Amino acid sequence: MNPLLKAARSEVLKYRRTLVRRILVVGPALVGVLYALAQISLGTRPLSWPLLLAVVFTWWTTVWVPLESALLPALASRMERGAGSWIALRSRPVQPWMMYASKLAVVELWNLLAAVVMAASTLTVGLLLAPDPVPVSRAVMVPLLPCACSLPLMSIGLLVSEMAGMWSSVVLGVLGMIAGVLMAEGSRWIYIPWAWPIRADIPVAETHANGLPLKPGSALSDPGLIIPVIAVSITVGLMLAGFGCAWFSRREVK
Repeated sequence: MNPLLKAARSEVLKYRRTLVRRILVVGPALVGVLYALAQISLGTRPLSWPLLLAVVFTWWTTVWVPLESALLPALASRMERGAGSWIALRSRPVQPWMMYASKLAVVELWNLLAAVVMAASTLTVGLLLAPDPVPVSRAVMVPLLPCACSLPLMSIGLLVSEMAGMWSSVVLGVLGMIAGVLMAEGSRWIYIPWAWPIRADIPVAETHANGLPLKPGSALSDPGLIIPVIAVSITVGLMLAGFGCAWFSRREVK
């Protein structure tokens, strides 16, 4: 087996007896769906696909994705710190960068699984309760697009967790979430990685970063930025991941 795949497999096994994967994969979808149903039941409008997608976008893209991108790497890092196992792992004949890369790959995998569960939950609720035709592609893309743009956030989260501790990553994630919402529709959004998932998702959800629906003909409804934002996110994410691997390889573990 490829050493990197073997390291990733070992990383996955660490979560076998923990609640982390259940909370971080099932929790967001469950809370998001309940939140959507609560918003609809308290409102004056009947359930419709535009309303459901707007609620999912507001909960998932603008709130959960940046928080998860900080919390997942922070928890993964804390598992090693708490057990003191980095020293044991570094004593094995495994390249240090593979350990770091496998941890980043696994947290990104949990992020993808959470997005898939969120997409399935959105489709299920909409199919059961919404009377209008099913926009399958939009219902799937609204939860999945932020995942495609989250690698830079995951890379930053893991690097900060290893450098400065778990809570530094969490605090940065909260600040990034606020900055992303505030900057996603401005002219300087490209400088804020936390704004990238929101900017890519706005044309699909047809919703402003503050949760209000876009006006017909809004410039923000143009889907032309989706592919470039994903490409930039993957490129920057891989660069940050490479930097993290290089830093970790030279790091002295005590």
